[in-house]
Amino acid sequence: MVNFDRAKQAAVQLWDSLYSMSDGLLWEEKTWVNQCAEWLLKVLNEEAQNISGDFKLLDYACGNGIYFDCYAKVTVPNGVLSITGADVSRVAIANARKKYSQITTELKENIFLPHEVGRCDYNVAICWSTLHHMDRGVLGRCIKEFYDCLCEDGLLIVSGWGWKARRFTAGDGRSSVTKMQCWPIGTIKNLLLNNFIFVLRLSH
Repeated sequence: MVNFDRAKQAAVQLWDSLYSMSDGLLWEEKTWVNQCAEWLLKVLNEEAQNISGDFKLLDYACGNGIYFDCYAKVTVPNGVLSITGADVSRVAIANARKKYSQITTELKENIFLPHEVGRCDYNVAICWSTLHHMDRGVLGRCIKEFYDCLCEDGLLIVSGWGWKARRFTAGDGRSSVTKMQCWPIGTIKNLLLNNFIFVLRLSH
């Protein structure tokens, strides 16, 4: 049984410490980040074409916001782009505010589980390069809670290296992508043990 309060406290201490070392901490090699951003922008632009109004995006565990510039390029034909960044680290969010306050709608600190964001109307929730850091119990609860953060037919984009795969430092994100729709939670958890990324349409 996971003690989520204790897990959150440990996560805050760890990530505040790590982000305090640098205000521009990049976990992946820059070429890899750019390739991921290219792929994300393509998927988000395609999704935005199908939205009739404003396009609301959540970046859960956004860190310093290294993909915010990518999100800001999304073309929303029928409304306004809204970007929310959330992270457990207060230091990371403070760093993000310094650099990205002009292009983000909202930045939330001390967010450990998705329900703490406090909204349920996002068109897209992104959890990028994050789940491989999580205890399995936390991972399972996070995936379930994303369901409550998204609007009808919202899109969840998740990436993580899992416990069995080696950590990527460079590569082509397009060759590692697997798209899946309407898979049960148990199957998703199993896939995360061995796969890099999945895209899931969550229908209420």
